[in-house]
Amino acid sequence: IHPCIEKGSGESMLSQIKHSLDRVIYPKLPEAYLYRQGKKPNLLLYSSRRGGSTFLADLISSDPGIRSIDQPFDTFDRSNARVQTKLKYIPEVMASQYIHLSPSEAEAVQKYMSLLLSGGIRQLSDAFYFPKSRTILKILNAIPLLDWFAGIFNVYSIYLARHPIPQAMSVIRNNWQLTTSAYLQNEYFVENYLTSAQREEGLRILENGTPLQKGVLNWIVENYFPLKFAQKITIKLTYEDLTMHPEKYIHLLQKGLELDDGKKMVSLVNVPSRSNSLSNDETNKAIVDNNKEYLVGKWRNSVSAVDKEDVQKVLDVFNIYEYSADSALPHEKFLQATGVIQKPPAELQ
Repeated sequence: IHPCIEKGSGESMLSQIKHSLDRVIYPKLPEAYLYRQGKKPNLLLYSSRRGGSTFLADLISSDPGIRSIDQPFDTFDRSNARVQTKLKYIPEVMASQYIHLSPSEAEAVQKYMSLLLSGGIRQLSDAFYFPKSRTILKILNAIPLLDWFAGIFNVYSIYLARHPIPQAMSVIRNNWQLTTSAYLQNEYFVENYLTSAQREEGLRILENGTPLQKGVLNWIVENYFPLKFAQKITIKLTYEDLTMHPEKYIHLLQKGLELDDGKKMVSLVNVPSRSNSLSNDETNKAIVDNNKEYLVGKWRNSVSAVDKEDVQKVLDVFNIYEYSADSALPHEKFLQATGVIQKPPAELQ
């Protein structure tokens, strides 16, 4: 039974029992039994929404001893019980994007992270019933804080990138709020990471761009810090190469993050992630069937040549060489930073 199965009308009796255990029994288990921090560093996974982070977090947290906390900085939905818990510890910010912190905000966030990484705030952790000694946080809303966190806490930082076009298309299809304005209005981000021309072009696209251009711009600002400025990334990965060559990248993860059970990770490669309800039936079938080319390149048939040209103009303005509108795969120069380079299939280039 997956640890995050939600209760529903069509679920099995076993699922109902699991749900009841998570809701009633898990909160009553003593903290000293559940979590005791080990010697190995904790894990911070950074990515954008719909970038494959749930799949990667599931792989890593399948390792014995690792507990998972999903999106500790997502505060979009104030009616959500988990969000209410988070806002007891951290400030509410524009579009739920923690980009740069004032001294008082930094103090609150540091205390919050200390609690999360030491086994506190159980309401935000996925339920588990065997003792754990490491934590993985999947962080989608505080990516620019990567170096700051790595300088304070004993952690390994993992950055996962995905091609901006399919990622943007998925965000648009799910009708999710774009976060671009939070970045373009943040004085620290603009002054330290963007030129005046880039900011002006960003504002123009935000006002008059096509939906796909706006989505890609959103991807750019969310990923700009780890792509261009971060100094403390332990492992860089791309969704495309993790999908095309999972065994090799799992080996890289196992070695670089000091994981124990690589076989368990390999066994999960063809299992849809917890966020599979946000994907269509064809995508989930492709995961089960191990149709890697479809998973990586399916978007190309639904994007016109004009749209690709429009997107490439946006990528060029912000000097994004890591991906191009003409290829489903990352640029080879970007792959050199990920640690494993494979010859790409010609149909995806």
